[in-house]
Amino acid sequence: MLRRSFVLVALLVAFTATPFVEKANAKKCRSCDAHVIIQLYDTRGEYRTRAYVAPFKMRRCVSGYNPNKARRAARDRAIACVQKFFQNPGSAPPECTDMSTGSGDSGLQKKLPAPWYTLGPKTAALIEAKSLSETYNGVLRNKNSNYRYKVFVETHGNTGCRRDQLVEVSPIRRVDSRLPKSVNFKIENERLARWSSKAKPMKIISKQSVRYSVTGRMYNSQKTNIVPASVTSMATGGVLRNQEHSYNGCGRHAGHHVMMWSGKRLSFRGETSPAFDIIRGPLIPKRDGLKPMTPGMLKKGLNNLLRRHETGLSARIYRRVTRPQEAIFNHVSSKGPVIALVQGGHHYVTALGTWHPLLQPRSERNFYTFNNGAKEYFATSSYYNLRFSSFYERLMFGSWRPGTMILTE
Repeated sequence: MLRRSFVLVALLVAFTATPFVEKANAKKCRSCDAHVIIQLYDTRGEYRTRAYVAPFKMRRCVSGYNPNKARRAARDRAIACVQKFFQNPGSAPPECTDMSTGSGDSGLQKKLPAPWYTLGPKTAALIEAKSLSETYNGVLRNKNSNYRYKVFVETHGNTGCRRDQLVEVSPIRRVDSRLPKSVNFKIENERLARWSSKAKPMKIISKQSVRYSVTGRMYNSQKTNIVPASVTSMATGGVLRNQEHSYNGCGRHAGHHVMMWSGKRLSFRGETSPAFDIIRGPLIPKRDGLKPMTPGMLKKGLNNLLRRHETGLSARIYRRVTRPQEAIFNHVSSKGPVIALVQGGHHYVTALGTWHPLLQPRSERNFYTFNNGAKEYFATSSYYNLRFSSFYERLMFGSWRPGTMILTE
């Protein structure tokens, strides 16, 4: 009897101790995505535009049960990777090289693009800055000396990954700075062309290349970029810029973007905004600036404007949940702008062109984006995933669906 009691006590101690052992050895692993950002400035130091390059992914494992602690650790290590690499460009730091090899292992899950290691981050960033400035300038306006650039790193993902502001990793430099002799950046061809036989607006097609040699081997990358030409500055090949307006509903802004692209100079408040109805009713929160509209309402208002001004164009709703970026790229490249429902299903932006970083795979691109009445920029294609958040999935009705885009042609 005594022996049996001893065994029961031993089992009870072992059972109650197990959770404490497991807790002491527990690990939480989480990841954060990151990008290097190139920002252009004019000679007065005023911000002009930005683009996202060199995507990578960092994973960190920490003791305990706090997932946000792991995300913050991943975020900080991703930022340290780029900061240290720019401080010592001749040698990539461990933060930029150590890979995660297992489910409980910290490290990179996706490295920076290979040329960033081969050429060094400063040379790689200068190449992308030259390509971006040439695309943003347009035909016959390629004065690189007018631009300066800075390099930042930004992390994004679930709670714990995001930073409130960009982290600067490189001071301002001139875009016309010289590249190493082993690197040759070249504008192969730039020209104006119509979007299609049906559309009157013009686009600027810029074909660029970079060639460089490393240890006797020659590398070559060519990319073709497309941006909309401004009707008012066609003689100089100027790129269409967004008009700055105070906010009056993202759908109304998106409709105005398309009318600008079509060559019509309308009053945003006086003519564009009244053409678009918004959802009204007791269930709509009375928050400042909340002016929702369904894709069907946006399409109807846009078609009314396109017909009224005899553009010969029309808008239609198209949906693609799987790889919508390819559909957006194909349409923007050959037919016209795309209004996309982004940010989990609650915001409209307009894609009007594409820019491909020279040192990344062809499938990794930025879309020339107009967002409300703010400054235009080149958004990463992942921004256009067209997925709905769990909240908006519960609110789906009518034309409000994931994968939604409004095509103009």
